[in-house]
Amino acid sequence: TDYVDPRVADYDPNESWGLSEEEKAAEEAAKKPQPEPPTAKAPDISIHDAAMFGNLEAVKQHIAAGSDVNAKNDDLFTPLHYAATKEVAELLLANGADVNAKDNGVTPLHYAAGAGRKEIVELLITEGANVNAKLVRDGPHKGKTPLNAANEENHAEIADLLRNHGGKTGDWLIADKSIHKAASAGHIEAVKQHLAAGADVNAKDDKYGW
Repeated sequence: TDYVDPRVADYDPNESWGLSEEEKAAEEAAKKPQPEPPTAKAPDISIHDAAMFGNLEAVKQHIAAGSDVNAKNDDLFTPLHYAATKEVAELLLANGADVNAKDNGVTPLHYAAGAGRKEIVELLITEGANVNAKLVRDGPHKGKTPLNAANEENHAEIADLLRNHGGKTGDWLIADKSIHKAASAGHIEAVKQHLAAGADVNAKDDKYGW
């Protein structure tokens, strides 16, 4: 009698005999048509510059060519930080741009608030931007929020818009740290809490001496 390998005797040609579940999944995936790589060519202008100049068509070309909408440039900003028009911002967000992208705490909302771009501020808030994101880099702007940016650049309407959505200044957010911070922020409730806790109204600030 001819020898029959017992492993083959009951072999079902419709099964991937001998393969693990992962291998079976990989085999099935390999049978499926693979997506073609992007054939569109990115324009000569960078996606960051295209966003900065409001060049919607160039941004579209970058996206069609597979450019990373969350790529950071040498300043560590994404295209959404630079978006000069609502249309460009909408396009970037629709294609996966991170609404809270940041480096050292600088978010697209900080950038738009400081630049006076009200429509973009409204859009970013609608898309879930953190209205109280704080800068974490050392320097004079450390701890500042988008509301600080709007206030310092005298964009009153944007400041009101941020406040209406819960935006606070950096000092307000840390008013519980000291009576000096509370007073500086105009946070009357926090001042009252410090006084109730026995804070010295004549104490000097450790940093400035007043």
